[in-house]
Amino acid sequence: TENIKVVVALGTGADLAALALAAPAIQFVAVGQPNAVPGANLSVIGNPLVEEERQSFMGGYLAALVTSDYKVAGLIPSDIPLTAEAQNAYMIGARFYCGLCKSQYPPYNAYPPLETMPLNNDSNTIYNMAETLSNLGVEAVYVHGDLVTPDLLNALASYGIEVVGGASPDMPHNNWVGTVAIDPTPALAAIWGDVMAGIGGQQVPGAIVLLDLDAGLLSEGRLLMFDDMKMDLEENLVLPET
Repeated sequence: TENIKVVVALGTGADLAALALAAPAIQFVAVGQPNAVPGANLSVIGNPLVEEERQSFMGGYLAALVTSDYKVAGLIPSDIPLTAEAQNAYMIGARFYCGLCKSQYPPYNAYPPLETMPLNNDSNTIYNMAETLSNLGVEAVYVHGDLVTPDLLNALASYGIEVVGGASPDMPHNNWVGTVAIDPTPALAAIWGDVMAGIGGQQVPGAIVLLDLDAGLLSEGRLLMFDDMKMDLEENLVLPET
């Protein structure tokens, strides 16, 4: 209809590229469409590469931040398109906090170890991974969002390992530090003035947000440190890549 100025589409259900081409006077905004490409009247909220790197960086940073002796690890899927980028960003994030991550107390292992798993695993593989992390003396682990499953969370809980997740758990867990998630709202707010003025063609990554803090494992001081690092990261004062 003639009075519509902006259409915001959530998810992958609409072909916004075709709609934008057919209605050049309307500004379109795609949210949660990883394959969307900006155009003259099409803006995109989300950038899979940037969000993956920032999320894994902050996951590694937070997991290192909550340990008492730098005994931190990461668990990344081995079969996703951005496996290498997630691994690299996690490692940089953890080391950004703890440097060489030299423990003062045994066991003396090289921290932060990085483990990988395929997306689909049987129970034996899952519990063997939890046992491996326990044998390494890991206190906290960043679990990539694609690997957050009830079986894995139960296995890690059985060994007393705290978890920073890239996706929310199915239910509350006493060992759950928090969820490092992506929120599209700040990005949409940032470009809203331009979109309403008829200016399109932008692509803005979602913002990092920390959720699921109910277990109380993150102190107020450490939360402030997380927030400060998140701001530096999103303002490109810190880069999650080598």
